[in-house]
Amino acid sequence: MDLWYAHQGTTVYMLTKLPEGETRKAGYEDSGWTTYERCSAEQIKKVYLYKANWKLVLDLGSDDEVKRNWPIGPDEFEELIAQKVFTNGSDMHAVMKLFRQMSQKQLGGIAALDFDGMRPPSTQEAKALGGCLSLCGSLKKLDLCRVGLTDESTAALFANLAMGALANLINLNLRWNEIGDEGIKAFSVSLATGALANLKSLDLAGNPASDEAQQRAQDALKQR
Repeated sequence: MDLWYAHQGTTVYMLTKLPEGETRKAGYEDSGWTTYERCSAEQIKKVYLYKANWKLVLDLGSDDEVKRNWPIGPDEFEELIAQKVFTNGSDMHAVMKLFRQMSQKQLGGIAALDFDGMRPPSTQEAKALGGCLSLCGSLKKLDLCRVGLTDESTAALFANLAMGALANLINLNLRWNEIGDEGIKAFSVSLATGALANLKSLDLAGNPASDEAQQRAQDALKQR
């Protein structure tokens, strides 16, 4: 089941609006199983297929454009799902278990993640992303280009990386964000804790951080 929702080549259509005349009290956003399905679908997918300009997560139940959510890991998911409604209350713990197993499997095996085109993450969303990335033991390429990262969200992301996380990451694209000197400093601190141990390519072009701060980050990579 998870493969259909999460696979990077599958387009997921969400039906977030109940049919006319439906008396069900819990809507899409309140339901436990639909929350599970959405979080599964949004965890590792690209935003859209570039050649086709086709978004991979689409909402057919809304006339407005629904913005894609940032991925969350199993810990954040358990906090979220505890607030949702299940027809069978015992399903909640089964869903928590399913999501944790799915997250460990798909995040642990993914080699490339591309979030180019995502809306800017809040500090809390960036923190949750760091938790997801800590599970990505096989990840080699991470694209966070043009996602509106600020000093605060950058610090939250890298501060939540586990010690030794992203050990196989080679290429990190942070181009065209809003990362200043403080964000670069937070990134460098993460390097010092042992994260991103094999990072070879760091692209910071287009950020407002000073040339000196960006150079220090590049030097930190070379000196490990």
